[in-house]
Amino acid sequence: MLARLVRLYLHPAQVEAFLTLYAEARPRIEAQPGCLGVQLVRQQDDAAAFATWSLWSDAEALERYRHSPFFGELWPRVRRLLRQPAE
Repeated sequence: MLARLVRLYLHPAQVEAFLTLYAEARPRIEAQPGCLGVQLVRQQDDAAAFATWSLWSDAEALERYRHSPFFGELWPRVRRLLRQPAE
């Protein structure tokens, strides 16, 4: 099993847009082969900072997702909402 944590620092004005996008995308992420679940966590001291925590059956499943057409459409939409690069 592989756990992946991605930290996202949003422009404060884009938080609601991000939450809507995440709510739409989460079921599709969890439906990806090898995805065992994904959670969104909000940073306590920065209301515009989040992390996604996802579990994958193995590294190959994560890489298939990262190279999927769905991720290719989703990630540019998320990136436009960020105030700094994801970690």
